[in-house]
Amino acid sequence: MDSLGRIRAHRNLNARDTSETWSFYTLPKSARVERAASLLLYDVDMKQPNMSSKAVKDCILGGGHRSVFAWLKSADAYSIEPRATFSIDDVYSLSWQRLRFNPTKGQQYFQDDDGQRIDTAAAVLLLSNGHAYFRRAS
Repeated sequence: MDSLGRIRAHRNLNARDTSETWSFYTLPKSARVERAASLLLYDVDMKQPNMSSKAVKDCILGGGHRSVFAWLKSADAYSIEPRATFSIDDVYSLSWQRLRFNPTKGQQYFQDDDGQRIDTAAAVLLLSNGHAYFRRAS
């Protein structure tokens, strides 16, 4: 498996199918967006949204205007192709926790299942079903 290097990734809400679930740019920022079904990220920083921004408000109101206003930046990343299939039991047995962010459901930042804000992670797993899981930074 070849490293993608440093990337910035976000959920692709306009994906036509699960092969394009996640969009990413190689860093320093490439002009070309790439897409992947599933990604494994290491040494991750979360860019939290500015909840008063027009992009966030448009997303919450469902205005059809989707802009990228939150993303994950990683020091190293791998595309997991063909689509990795993990059962929820496999993910939780490996000490992964669910990473959530959906402003339409009142979530104002990347958070765990208990609503605790998550700004960094040792690793993040982005799956083709749109779910994300993380392992805490030590």
